[in-house]
Amino acid sequence: MLDSKNDKYKFLCKIDTQKKQYQSTLHFLNENFNKLLPCFYPMSTQVISRTLIETKGVLDRSVLTITPTQFTVDFKDQFANISVLR
Repeated sequence: MLDSKNDKYKFLCKIDTQKKQYQSTLHFLNENFNKLLPCFYPMSTQVISRTLIETKGVLDRSVLTITPTQFTVDFKDQFANISVLR
């Protein structure tokens, strides 16, 4: 779905949370990080999993890497639209 205002933006997701009046955009995004993260899963992501087995036990580590992406936040009354720059 393309944003009707400009073809440079592609809609990613909608966060159903209202931004407080004097809240910065960065604070809003950090506060809603758990809702924002799944929006970027369809983008370029990489998962690396490592397992180290020793006599004392097992150490398992998984790392999710999301390629840096430029995006915009368009605030409405009761929600925010997240769009990615093409």
